[in-house]
Amino acid sequence: MLFPASMEAAARAMYANEGVGKAFPELLKLPWTVTFHPGPFRGTLGVLFLTGVALALVRARTRQLRYGLIAVALYFMAWALTAQEIRYLLPLLPLLCVLTAAGFLGEGQRSAKPAVPEQTAPAPALAMRLQLYGAVIVIVAGSLMALPSVYAKWMKEWTYWHSYQSPIGFLLGEQSAEDCLRRDVPSIYVYNFINRNLNSKDRILLLNDASQFYSRIPTLYSFTVEGEDILHQTTEEGMLEKLRNSRITHVLLNYNGIAPLRGVAPRLGVYFFLDKSFRERYLERICSANNVVLYRVRIS
Repeated sequence: MLFPASMEAAARAMYANEGVGKAFPELLKLPWTVTFHPGPFRGTLGVLFLTGVALALVRARTRQLRYGLIAVALYFMAWALTAQEIRYLLPLLPLLCVLTAAGFLGEGQRSAKPAVPEQTAPAPALAMRLQLYGAVIVIVAGSLMALPSVYAKWMKEWTYWHSYQSPIGFLLGEQSAEDCLRRDVPSIYVYNFINRNLNSKDRILLLNDASQFYSRIPTLYSFTVEGEDILHQTTEEGMLEKLRNSRITHVLLNYNGIAPLRGVAPRLGVYFFLDKSFRERYLERICSANNVVLYRVRIS
């Protein structure tokens, strides 16, 4: 087993902190809430889909469209009752796009009968054309509302989309990769230092950081069986012994947003690394950037 029960508890606690809960009144309002009040989910799929799916429900004539609506309903219900994280709704996007297009634009003509010449029924033909143009305008307007520069103006509840940053500067060579990543990966500067100055014989214990894929040097993620064994130590001697047995030569401590996670029992070993006296005796700061510090472990 690579991951301990505490990691599952942490994941469940994070899921519990997302969304609006599973009370029956909240579940009834959930389609509206996730569309127009997305703050608890920190994201939304957009404003078009709720209206589009409702129109598709009214205008559904084919078996395929009905099956699509049933599939959307079942998936959304499973999402609502498990983990209300917006990213887990992303698999619905292709089907939602199809249903929304059918809702706004109709399913098209399936009849084998010859079409009525337009000159014999000018009024209905004009009305259908105006309806089509209106639907296209609504779809385009709804899509434009999702652009980052527009979205932040009408959606006041914070979502991930409010923190969007354009990649143009990086693509044009006006911004370094580190500066482009620093907000979302605060430890990127320290990882670059690690890759330049450490070697494969070193091993780094990661605390409050999960960006180990940027490191070419062996790391130990704290939410593993081995990491748990270290951080559950309650004595200084036990902590030092575990660090020695796990061949930990460095500790990376990300101070950004460090706090106990609600619903998860604290691992007391973490507090050794937050203790100034412990750090002065056993850790040596060798790199610090963006509120992330790399320490060298000084134990014999």
